[in-house]
Amino acid sequence: MDAQYLKPDKKFHRIIEKGVEAHRLATEHQLGERLPAGQMDGLAADVATLGSLVPGTEQRKGVGLGATETERSAIRRGADLVSAIRSVLAQAEVSADVRRAYGVGVNYNPRIIKGVVAAMDLVLDRVRKSPEEARSLGILESDIETLRATRSAILSADEGQAQEKAKSGSTIRERNQAAHRIQGAVGRIAAAGSLKYPSDPRRSLFVALLGKGRGVRKPKEEAAQSETPKAA
Repeated sequence: MDAQYLKPDKKFHRIIEKGVEAHRLATEHQLGERLPAGQMDGLAADVATLGSLVPGTEQRKGVGLGATETERSAIRRGADLVSAIRSVLAQAEVSADVRRAYGVGVNYNPRIIKGVVAAMDLVLDRVRKSPEEARSLGILESDIETLRATRSAILSADEGQAQEKAKSGSTIRERNQAAHRIQGAVGRIAAAGSLKYPSDPRRSLFVALLGKGRGVRKPKEEAAQSETPKAA
């Protein structure tokens, strides 16, 4: 049987954790140009897939690696629009009731679909009821159209992601393939980070991704120092 279909020699939750950590490090240290095209998005998708196929693994919908880049981008745009409109209300000479109607003061997580869409709906509902009021505040029809389009993009991306997960199914073969791809991506990221920081302490962050017995070798100077016997 092809090795990619065999169960990996590590526990799946550990593979997911390593995948998440590798993705975070690669993003934080800007390793994209050192990696194969599409590997970062592929790693994010595989972590989400493996998480959905392994019992007990919790994946937060619409957050972090569980979301596609398209979905994350749409969510950010939606949150930015809500923030900008709320800023207008905060500075306008209007009653507290009007501000509340637009959602000013209502807290939500700008990274979660449900919260962002709810905040957008408050604005759209108020504009629908009081269009003249919106125009008097400088909120134009073009702003509202952008808000509607962004809301649709968020929901469409979310639906597409859900359909993609449903298609994958909970098959052993798919689970094992995703796990092997994650391990391969983690290895590439570890090597890329080590190459970027050959003599820098930050290299240890990437070597640690591979665990004991697999890391990129230490620089010769480091190896020599570690092999020097201690004085009696």
